[in-house]
Amino acid sequence: MSKKNINISLEQFQAALVKYRAEGRATEAEAELVEWLWGYAHGELEGDPDAVADLLGMDWTTIYRVWRGTYPAGLTNFSEQVANLKRRLAEGRVTEFGKTPVTERIWEALDYARDYSAAVLVCGPTGASKTATLLEWAKQNNHGRSVYVRIPSSCTRAKLVRRIAKAMGMSTRRKDTTAMEDSIHKAMNRRKILILDEGAHTLKDSRKAGEPLLEFARDLFDEEHCAVVIVLTHSSWGAMTHGAQADILEQWVGRISHRVIIPPDKVFKVEVEQMIRLYGGVEPTAEIYKLCAAVAKSNEGRLRTLCEDLRQAASVAREEGVALTALHLRLARALRERGGSWDDEEVA
Repeated sequence: MSKKNINISLEQFQAALVKYRAEGRATEAEAELVEWLWGYAHGELEGDPDAVADLLGMDWTTIYRVWRGTYPAGLTNFSEQVANLKRRLAEGRVTEFGKTPVTERIWEALDYARDYSAAVLVCGPTGASKTATLLEWAKQNNHGRSVYVRIPSSCTRAKLVRRIAKAMGMSTRRKDTTAMEDSIHKAMNRRKILILDEGAHTLKDSRKAGEPLLEFARDLFDEEHCAVVIVLTHSSWGAMTHGAQADILEQWVGRISHRVIIPPDKVFKVEVEQMIRLYGGVEPTAEIYKLCAAVAKSNEGRLRTLCEDLRQAASVAREEGVALTALHLRLARALRERGGSWDDEEVA
């Protein structure tokens, strides 16, 4: 068996869970933990069996037999090991995620999608903490049930299908897209939530003939009743509702039962304060807050640009062995703004 390949299909793994439940060898909570490990192994650990075994502190053969459905005993002891791993990861994880009015709204929308197997829209400007919230939510929820996919800029149906398959822990070595689609349909159910980030990339070829990429997600929602969350910018939402394919996408839009529309021209005070604490490592003074608020309200990346300025300023402050100051922020902003300028004197 290759040490770089888990070598178990998602279908085999799901059949194993059904078997353990049916035979009374795993409670629902124990099966959830085994499912979480599957998702964590294929996501965070990129399908490396050695890494899974090292983290759990057990032989890979045991893990393989559990996932393959050939483990002869109950899963109580195994799931306890997984629970211990999950606890260690939570205690040791350092997160820069902070709760703000925007992130809380997105979080609530994700909870709604999960709890009601609903179609949900998250719409907001770039740099509004959308992706950071999605990733944090996925980490805190069951990895085996949360399928996060970042849609590439040059997306095709085949690429989208492969990204979803990989996020679910499927082998993507097969070239038959139709067979892979069938496998995804079989693996999806009410307990799963599909999160499609950068949904604007599904609309890139809206002027071309053919079925929109989001129709595959609609099929999953309609037929398998899984939750689907689509993340867009305001312009993309406009294209989706009034663009060249609006008549086709109308059926999809009509299925969205919960919408979070982040105001494009608003940045909340608590967001700026939270970012100063998270990335700057200091409490926001009046002067620091004023500088940061100006960046956050600008049209040059908003909170994303503020994050980079704070990171740069905090890095310089650490090198100097002092706390971040307004001067560090001014220098970081000046460095960023000079990136495209050439102020040196030209040779005559």
